[in-house]
Amino acid sequence: MLKHVDRVAGSARQPSVPALLTKQIGKHRLLDGDQEVLLGQEALDGRQELW
Repeated sequence: MLKHVDRVAGSARQPSVPALLTKQIGKHRLLDGDQEVLLGQEALDGRQELW
C-alpha cells in the first residue's frame, strides 16, 4: 500500500479532475492519486473517517 502512495504522490498535485474521478471510484481513490494521499499514513489509517 505504501508503494502505491509513493507512486501517486506526484499525481496528487495535478488539477482536481483526478480527485473528482477517484471520488466516484470510491475505496480505490488512494490508488488513483486523490488529494488526500498528501496526508500520508493518516490517509491510509483513517480513510473511513475521511468519508
